[in-house]
Amino acid sequence: MNPFVKSLFAVNKTMFLISTLLLGASVFITFFNVIVRKFFTFTGGLIWPEELATYCCVLMLFIGVSYLEFTNQHLSIGIIGSLVKNEKARDIVEQVLRIFRAAVTFVLLALVLRYGVVVLQNMYHTNMLTYAMYVPKIIYFIPMLFGFAMTIVVWVTILVFYKGKEVKYDS
Repeated sequence: MNPFVKSLFAVNKTMFLISTLLLGASVFITFFNVIVRKFFTFTGGLIWPEELATYCCVLMLFIGVSYLEFTNQHLSIGIIGSLVKNEKARDIVEQVLRIFRAAVTFVLLALVLRYGVVVLQNMYHTNMLTYAMYVPKIIYFIPMLFGFAMTIVVWVTILVFYKGKEVKYDS
């Protein structure tokens, strides 16, 4: 395997691990808040755990997306490829569909990155804070854009090194 692809896979695997930790944190924080609401009814629950759990879930999704794209584990509908009976023709159809998916993903994520940077600049200049924790919102949005950028890198890698075919990786 190409050294660049190996290092990209290592980075994506690390991002997936971070995503898994964020899921665990979200579950723990939500469970903590449920216990507080159940046994400490005079407080009515805390507001910040809901906000933190929500941001953990959102970050989990956006950080883990590039790993799922790289390992072809994203949810997708493969009905068109399964309609083709000939195995060689099916492989060609699936490769063409992956290239089309890569092109659409690349264009959409490039637009999101372009305007996401504008939004980040706006957040930075206006010092936007979260509602309950009063943490700068930019802290939560930078990893999202990083996840999008990594997804673009993954698709470019798939197109350049694998010509749109599924990546065979060593886990």
